[in-house]
Amino acid sequence: MYRFMKHSFMQLWSTKMESYTLRGDNTGNVSAYENGHLKYTITVPDAVKCVFVEKEILYIFTPTELSIYEVTDVGKNVKKFNIPAKPPITLFGEKVNGRYKYAALLAPSGQEIIVLKNSVEDNFETLTINDEFHELTITAIEGADEYLFSADYTGKVVLSQVEGNELKEFVNGSTGSGCCNCLAPMDDKNVFVGCTGGEIMKVAFNSGDKREFKWIRY
Repeated sequence: MYRFMKHSFMQLWSTKMESYTLRGDNTGNVSAYENGHLKYTITVPDAVKCVFVEKEILYIFTPTELSIYEVTDVGKNVKKFNIPAKPPITLFGEKVNGRYKYAALLAPSGQEIIVLKNSVEDNFETLTINDEFHELTITAIEGADEYLFSADYTGKVVLSQVEGNELKEFVNGSTGSGCCNCLAPMDDKNVFVGCTGGEIMKVAFNSGDKREFKWIRY
């Protein structure tokens, strides 16, 4: 189970499914609390922008990079990887040993999608960097099973999937309503899009021979 929040609070589920609250601050400390008591602290080089968790793995963003830590026990953590990047981050692909196979995040430019192998054994190796889907800044990325949705300032939404060592586009479309502020997938065929001006649209993907989006305005 994983959750992503733009603010500094995060619920962490350890390998023993014990509940902790994570708190990041502007001095670079990420502290874990249980019932109000401090259990451990991880320190990163800059202010904590946001935190993402999957099982025992912590993905910690500062303004300039992503650091990945593995928490093997209370008070014991090992830094596994870091890369210049910016949030958001999302997980997708088939599950291997209960963990999604890929992690997708944004390059510092905000116009490229970085796909990592989401595995301690693979050292979170960079699988590919895609700069072909979006010409302007990417505003949202969300995984849905084996697929990845991405959207940008122009209102363009792209559905893609990893094939071999590349991120391949299935289909794209435009909301016609300006910037896409957020994505909320229902499944790998349907996603809600929050657009400029508060408009919400549902995008339905036709998985037949003709690949296309169907826009439904609310």
